[in-house]
Amino acid sequence: MARIKQKRIILIGYKIGSRSLKNLQTQLKEDQDERRVLRVRRTSTRYRRRVSDRIVAWGPTAPCAHVDQAQETAKKVASNKLLSFRAFSAHNVPVPQWTTNVQEALSWITPTQSVVARYLLCSHSGKGIEIITSENLHETRPIAKLYVQYKKKKHEYRVHVFQGKVIDVAQKKRKVGHENRDNQIRNHANGWVYCRDGITTPNGIQELALQACQALGLNSGAVDIIWNEKENKCYILEVNTAPGIEGTTCKNYTNEIIASLTA
Repeated sequence: MARIKQKRIILIGYKIGSRSLKNLQTQLKEDQDERRVLRVRRTSTRYRRRVSDRIVAWGPTAPCAHVDQAQETAKKVASNKLLSFRAFSAHNVPVPQWTTNVQEALSWITPTQSVVARYLLCSHSGKGIEIITSENLHETRPIAKLYVQYKKKKHEYRVHVFQGKVIDVAQKKRKVGHENRDNQIRNHANGWVYCRDGITTPNGIQELALQACQALGLNSGAVDIIWNEKENKCYILEVNTAPGIEGTTCKNYTNEIIASLTA
């Protein structure tokens, strides 16, 4: 009698050591026992795909023949700040005003209006960013690849979309007692983390997140959104295709993956 092979969930990430990918693997093993859960290198030549495999691609995974190539193309656009801003603008998704023209960007600067200069188009955690203000306007600096008007934000959110469905919403808040008081670049190094307890969200934020993903051609992604209190308006900053996940957020992803196995 032929041996029945156990069905599998295959996790393919932009890097095999991704903490989020490890968290997904651990949670999936805890929450179901019908399928083996494996992490596979995107460049692996040993992996042999089975018809019953459920593949989950985390972040840009090219070159890899086992993932949806249309989604891989969309992820490349999402990871490039200039390409993604062009796509957002083409689909009327609200983003801060932007340009690649340095003279136009410098003309925006006033004592109350600064500009974000991006020297790297594919980066994260605030790398390759400079805030140009009226005070440092005349300093010598290289030409940036993208300039974006800085929008003051009362709140910042991350909306997780998986397979065209909103599965989690969190708000960025500063850790209690953290010494760095930087409100402009709200990253982990400056003491900012995502929370979901006791948060308030603007109307339409989930629909806006879905619209941002659709503009990029993505079916999944973590959408970063700011809310400007004076304008009472939300703006999209970016869509992350390999966001850091743990705890409740990771649980929400695994719930959707498991549900999709019987869909």
